[in-house]
Amino acid sequence: MISTKIKEAMQQGSAIRDMFEKGKAIKAIYGADQVYDFSLGNPDVATPASVDEDLRFALAQAVSHGHGYMTNAGYEETRRVVAEREIKRSGVPVEPEGIVMTCGAAGALSIIFKSILDPGDEVVVFAPYFAEYRSYVQNAGGILKVLPTKPGEFLPDPNVFKQAISPRTKALLINSPNNPSGCVYDIGTLTALKHVLDASGQSIYVVSDEPYAEIIFGDTKLPSIFALFPNSIIAYSWSKSLSLPGERIGYVACNKTCEDYENLISALAYANRSLGFVNAPALMQRAVIAFADKHVDPKIYEKRRDMLYNILLDSGFSCFLSQGSFYLFPQSPILDEEIFVDECAEHRLLCTPGSAFGMPGHFRLSFCVSEETIKRSASVFHTLGKQYGLI
Repeated sequence: MISTKIKEAMQQGSAIRDMFEKGKAIKAIYGADQVYDFSLGNPDVATPASVDEDLRFALAQAVSHGHGYMTNAGYEETRRVVAEREIKRSGVPVEPEGIVMTCGAAGALSIIFKSILDPGDEVVVFAPYFAEYRSYVQNAGGILKVLPTKPGEFLPDPNVFKQAISPRTKALLINSPNNPSGCVYDIGTLTALKHVLDASGQSIYVVSDEPYAEIIFGDTKLPSIFALFPNSIIAYSWSKSLSLPGERIGYVACNKTCEDYENLISALAYANRSLGFVNAPALMQRAVIAFADKHVDPKIYEKRRDMLYNILLDSGFSCFLSQGSFYLFPQSPILDEEIFVDECAEHRLLCTPGSAFGMPGHFRLSFCVSEETIKRSASVFHTLGKQYGLI
């Protein structure tokens, strides 16, 4: 008989994956070209040809035992390349020893929380947030404490954060660019959060989940977490920046100024092994040496964002203009957005309810779809806008 805890988690399920399965069923009936599927953040921009070549080269270089175990933290050369990458991004010293290669950002977050949390410790996050964060924290025995953001801005409120800090607060988890809102936390907001942390008198880690760091639009700047927060840890993945989500390759980077730095590094490597990951995929680690700084062209996503955003506005919807990632997070025209999402599905338009991200009253649209799909969806959004009295 399976675990009661897992059974309950399965029953709650994932709204994102549920919509994905619903989408497959609808497509089987009407055909994929007759369904407007904005439900899943599965990057569809082609992986750069040079990265495919990097993978072929890495495979060709796999000599005897080239597919064997390595240290749990990963190949030394790969970690050196990643450390140099983080130095360029932040301008602060980062050591190869402070890098642990992981099975994507999910693996990175899992080993971070396993390393720093005792049962009952709290991780603070601002809504909206990626739904799986709760599982990653709970799997390590922690408690996810969800705080509201500033209305209409999706930015953290430092005063709300100050009031939420308790003796059990162990980490602040941030995700910028944010999934699902597309909001990028500006330097002023992050500096205000730093002041709260400095005044708290507690040792609180800042854990930054950054899989969308290269998908930034217009003149938006992404401030360096390492440069701002001494006690900081970064979780990164090439899943979104290189359209490689199925390859499961990412890393943890620890700021050299982290409290208990040496033990933290050892704990991360241990957690990588003890949670069953053991190490990140060997072939991908070797390929990272060549493609660490490469990424898809964010202008492709930016063009799609503009197309979909304008369709939403023309149809009467209210929506924050995403500054990064590949999501828009419009307001639902009715209070219960789950009812609205179901109505969208009746029109063969698939999206995800905001309640899945801790923010009811909104719905998420992923523009990991072709420009043609976005164009064809305009008539459906327009119909919905009329149906709900938006236009």
